[in-house]
Amino acid sequence: MAMKLFGFQLSRQRKDSDSNGGDDRLKSFVAPNVEDGAASIEIAPSGFYASTLNLDGSIRDDISQIQQYRAMALHSEIESAVDDIINESIVTEEGTPTVKIVLDELDVSDKLKDVIRSEFDNILQMLDFNNRGYEIFRRWYVDGRVFYHKIIDTKNPRRGITELRYIDPTKIKKVREVKKSLDKKLIIKEIFS
Repeated sequence: MAMKLFGFQLSRQRKDSDSNGGDDRLKSFVAPNVEDGAASIEIAPSGFYASTLNLDGSIRDDISQIQQYRAMALHSEIESAVDDIINESIVTEEGTPTVKIVLDELDVSDKLKDVIRSEFDNILQMLDFNNRGYEIFRRWYVDGRVFYHKIIDTKNPRRGITELRYIDPTKIKKVREVKKSLDKKLIIKEIFS
């Protein structure tokens, strides 16, 4: 039974909700994220703010770029502009979904479209997008990327994605592994010729 009070939804936590509850089938390399808003930010109490944006391309590291964007977003003028953009992008109204998927021009059967819509709704529910859409969009807008670890029950993969865990973009990096197969005859020809 869920109850609403001052715009917040109060309900009992299910055993299979955010944490894996000791279930060895749901393993992740990302710790569960507690989104209670307890992060404290300290800003120097001066009346002046300064920020620079490097446009000459000398910043080559994604992490330092994300940190620079986050620092810029803390300034009051930029924070106000970002809030205005997000408020125009994420509109919540009672009875209407915040986002929806449109599959009108997709050339597949109606049954497959229904399955896609169902899974889309399932993902939105896992993200708690109706309540946390603002924060999710803000993360993406400021950082320029959003990563989630999709956790699947290994003993019952037909259940699909069972949990989504946010990964901080400063803690993940894209790595490309190139595997080359070498032909032994080609190597011998190159050595002796």
